[in-house]
Amino acid sequence: PCGHIDTSNPQDYNKLVARARKFVIQTLSAKLGLPDFEKMIVAEKVHDAPSWEKEFNLKDGSILGLAHNFMQVLGFRPSTRHPKYDKLFFVGASTHPGTGVPIV
Repeated sequence: PCGHIDTSNPQDYNKLVARARKFVIQTLSAKLGLPDFEKMIVAEKVHDAPSWEKEFNLKDGSILGLAHNFMQVLGFRPSTRHPKYDKLFFVGASTHPGTGVPIV
């Protein structure tokens, strides 16, 4: 998971990803005792806010959907069923129950 795109505070996602990747590889190499761990990587996929926005059409790359405030949690999220068309359902982070752990 990553934060959303904040246009008031632009980020260099390439630098952020490179720094995070380096940290993860160094940490795994040390913990696993594999100094050549990076050479063992066959494939990798990185998601950041711009890729979430582009690939999954998430507003500002936000994995939490429309907004993650009180009016977008629990029963306040939009219904999963369209009010007019009985067989039309909405899915994804912006629908009920949304992301995270449901309140029990």
